[in-house]
Amino acid sequence: MAPMEAGPEYPERPELALVALLEMLYRSRSTASAAVAASIRDHLLVIAADARHPAAVRDAAKRMANETPCAALRARGDSTMH
Repeated sequence: MAPMEAGPEYPERPELALVALLEMLYRSRSTASAAVAASIRDHLLVIAADARHPAAVRDAAKRMANETPCAALRARGDSTMH
């Protein structure tokens, strides 16, 4: 899956992608939504592809994008998370 298009300010302020990701991760425990999981994975991919982030951050984001519940759901063909 290709990462989502960058948000409106991400090209100028890459840290906003990280802030959005942290907010979603914090709130995801209470939502259990496939859409939120997909958005988290998209943000991880955006961060992984942005050379302005340190290599350790990019590597961790790439690794987590491949381990998220959303990736597992897509592999099983599920459309919702429970």
